[in-house]
Amino acid sequence: MQFEVTPVERPADRVLHVSGELDIATVAVLRDAVGKALAEGPPALLVDLTPTRFVDSTGCRELVRTAKAGVAAGVAVGVVAPPDNWRVRRVVDFVQLSAIVPVHDALPDP
Repeated sequence: MQFEVTPVERPADRVLHVSGELDIATVAVLRDAVGKALAEGPPALLVDLTPTRFVDSTGCRELVRTAKAGVAAGVAVGVVAPPDNWRVRRVVDFVQLSAIVPVHDALPDP
């Protein structure tokens, strides 16, 4: 599976669907997509890890950086990491990402 970040504009927010493996080789793609999304000034930005197969420490660091960039831009940032995607959710819970950014079990309704 190839790594992709697919932006979707919704009425109340912007969603970045992240598919593939979020690691040292792919974080720059996410960083670019986040930068573009934040520049457009949506009220909220959700990074959807539902289709993500793997996240390493570099990917976690990028999610923290995304949350901080959102604060600087005045945009609420959240992460979607469903419990049934255990490979990703286990890492998100282990690093206590929810202490820094809201972590949702599912993509909220638009």
